[in-house]
Amino acid sequence: MTQTRRQFIKKSLSLGGALLGSSLGMLKPLLAQSETIWPISKFAHLTYQTALKRITGGQPLIASTDITLTIPRIAENGALVPFTVSSTLDMAESVFILVKNNPVPLIARFTLSPQINTQLSARLKMAETSDVVSIVLANGHYYYTDKTVKVTLGGCGG
Repeated sequence: MTQTRRQFIKKSLSLGGALLGSSLGMLKPLLAQSETIWPISKFAHLTYQTALKRITGGQPLIASTDITLTIPRIAENGALVPFTVSSTLDMAESVFILVKNNPVPLIARFTLSPQINTQLSARLKMAETSDVVSIVLANGHYYYTDKTVKVTLGGCGG
């Protein structure tokens, strides 16, 4: 049986609509799950102290020499500041990078396998001269190290 052009277009549009409707139904659970994967509330415009409380739950930070934060002391452009964090702490679960004077202080959160050594490299964006704080959650405690970075050219719109 041959189809007319009009019948072919109707069937194609019907099939396309059905596929689109079913794919939107699958998309909604993924959007709901994204808050658990990417905790937007932790990255909101908060003060440094408020962000720190949300991360640690009010637990004190312990200064540690087992965390190494390698970052330039002077950044010519705050838009691209490379850093490396390494740790020899046993059972490290998470690493958090914060910039105290940024509008959004929490720059990154990394979830790790406790069986591997911690070594992470990335780039961050700094609005102005500030302390960069690296926090490692290991064995139920929060350990940190920090360094001051002087920004000569603003990276956040300056």
